[in-house]
Amino acid sequence: GEVNVYVMDTGVRITHNDFEGRAAAAFSALDSNNPAGEDCHGHGTHVAGLVAGKTYGANKKAKIHDVRVLSCSGSGSTSGILRALEWVANNHKKP
Repeated sequence: GEVNVYVMDTGVRITHNDFEGRAAAAFSALDSNNPAGEDCHGHGTHVAGLVAGKTYGANKKAKIHDVRVLSCSGSGSTSGILRALEWVANNHKKP
């Protein structure tokens, strides 16, 4: 069945062809210059690919929700991570 995955990292480049349109911007704990749906670092997109990419993903059909908590330099705050966890708890889609 359909699985929803929430990737909390540097962002996810939702337009990456390996996601086949299954990735969406969900939430960013950062400022408006660092929106969800983008990844200027690369780590979050890599993680999302391992989880749900069509080539190497563990679940090649999962829907990816980008929950951005880290900046382009890979840094973030504890409060930002907690805001993101709260957002996921209040807005997640099951399963």
